[in-house]
Amino acid sequence: MIAGPAADLGGVNPTFGAGLAGTGRSAAVTVSDTANVDTVLVNGEIRKRHGQLTGTDLALARARAETSRDRLFAAAGTPDGATPIAINI
Repeated sequence: MIAGPAADLGGVNPTFGAGLAGTGRSAAVTVSDTANVDTVLVNGEIRKRHGQLTGTDLALARARAETSRDRLFAAAGTPDGATPIAINI
């Protein structure tokens, strides 16, 4: 690392991987997902703390994603009432 550039940092829940074969580090790499991330700092700002996103309007993000999905479905000629993929945030 060198001084100056912005850095991103993530932390995995320390209880993750308990009872799994191998070390906590290998479990974090091989079987973890976003639910196991406890804390994330981006450019010095906390973006996720204690497993919860911070400073994010999830309702707005969902609405934007659904609007985008609807626009893409319309452009592709997908008929009304087709079952879209659920968005689980």
